[in-house]
Amino acid sequence: MAEAVKVGIIGCGPGGAQVMYAPIWRFLQDVELVALWDPDPENARTLQRMISGGDIVDTLDDFWAQDLDAAIVSSPVYAHAEQTIAALERGLHVFCEKPMARSVQECQAMVDAAATASKVLMVGFMKRYDKSFLKATEMVEAGELGKLFEVRCDWSFGFPRSHRIGMSRERPETWGGVYQDHGSHTIDLARWWLGDISHVSGEIHITDSTKVIEDHGSAVMRHAGGGTSVHTMSRVRWGPVVEKFTLIGTEATLEIDFSEEFSYKSADPFRMILYTPERRSQDITLWNERNLDDELRKDGRYTRELQHFIDCTATGAESRTPGINGLRAIEAIMATFYSSWTGRKIKLPFTDEFDFRQLFDDTRDGKHGSGGPQA
Repeated sequence: MAEAVKVGIIGCGPGGAQVMYAPIWRFLQDVELVALWDPDPENARTLQRMISGGDIVDTLDDFWAQDLDAAIVSSPVYAHAEQTIAALERGLHVFCEKPMARSVQECQAMVDAAATASKVLMVGFMKRYDKSFLKATEMVEAGELGKLFEVRCDWSFGFPRSHRIGMSRERPETWGGVYQDHGSHTIDLARWWLGDISHVSGEIHITDSTKVIEDHGSAVMRHAGGGTSVHTMSRVRWGPVVEKFTLIGTEATLEIDFSEEFSYKSADPFRMILYTPERRSQDITLWNERNLDDELRKDGRYTRELQHFIDCTATGAESRTPGINGLRAIEAIMATFYSSWTGRKIKLPFTDEFDFRQLFDDTRDGKHGSGGPQA
């Protein structure tokens, strides 16, 4: 029997760890939950009750003093770089939720810290562990769609202003809103299917004058292999939640769809429909096991993801979603912001530093496309 990996969780909130980790923790193998920390002790107490394990510590200093092998960083994005680097410098492996960090520079510092410490740094791109997206990838690689030349991503919903008060995602120190948040996932998937991104052309908007970060954004990205991906993220699309990925190939089109609610907090599968040139459609959805425990144990996206992290910490193997993946997603997001601000198509790699506050102020004032640094 393998020795249990000793893990601590930083960030225990209801929109993160409680939704993602609590329902599946009991299915993980060779892991011991040692410590929980959250700036709001009630969040830590709630997660402790849900998981039935782990000691609550009062401060981050207390957390670092625990006997740990690894840390799960599930805090707001503006804390990711500092907490991840602190963990790596203390000799811990790190699983960091997405978005990996706020800028390319923060992501690079995290990657460098992991390399220096010779520790695993894994980013929480749980869709790469989801059975529906794994199936889609198998189909792409097997040529079932022909040559894949475009991926369209639409992740849109309405979020009333009254529901946003106090949310960490709405704070200016995030340096990004809905595009940074959900775009991290769609960009990572597009890179998985189409390869690295070479050029980005984007537009972001702040439709609510009380906001300080973007609430709507769209971008077209060209990939190194010649394909393109289109990404639209919105918090001001009124109507049902839309989360749809369309993979367009020369021989078939595959739609992956999860609507009406947010997929990250549901165990239901994505609907998968395959369309062929004969105008035929085939439902190829991977439906769940009848028993939910069996489903979560076998195919739960978070079960697979965290078990993979635990296995990597035990063996030292590189994860399927290493830090460089998180960096590349943030790079494309920064290029989207900069493209909108300057009115230019941006070539990657993109490492320019810029004033986020000025970018968002100009965007809110209607200066996107004409403001910002000019060529």
